Amino acid sequence: MNIQEIIDSLNREIATRESLKQFIIWHAARFHGLPEPHIYHHQIDFDNCDREQIVRVVKAFPGRWDKSPNPSQQTRIDYETEFDGVKIRLWQGEPPPSCKLVEEEIEVPETIVPAHKVKRVRMVCGETETA
Repeated sequence: MNIQEIIDSLNREIATRESLKQFIIWHAARFHGLPEPHIYHHQIDFDNCDREQIVRVVKAFPGRWDKSPNPSQQTRIDYETEFDGVKIRLWQGEPPPSCKLVEEEIEVPETIVPAHKVKRVRMVCGETETA
């Protein structure tokens, strides 16, 4: 990455952070009484919420919330929505009473990768050279 690409990347990061800041300022009243939020990968995160906290966050930011099992904590659920252009996530929240997480074994079909050539770089050193 050259200097101009680094500057452009930093400018994009600054613009993203500024838009998150403006979102929080604009919607400050919605955050009152909620668990402490965090900024993570350009989104607003509420972490490890219990059911009561989840209900408060969902009411503060109404809309469609998608639920999915948390990949690292098998007994918890991630909730995600986009509100006014900003992604909001409840990370590792308690599942709702109507849901339960069930472990299941599924059969994965075999996939065969055909033989092919790839280019790689390997280091070749003379016998007398030292590391």
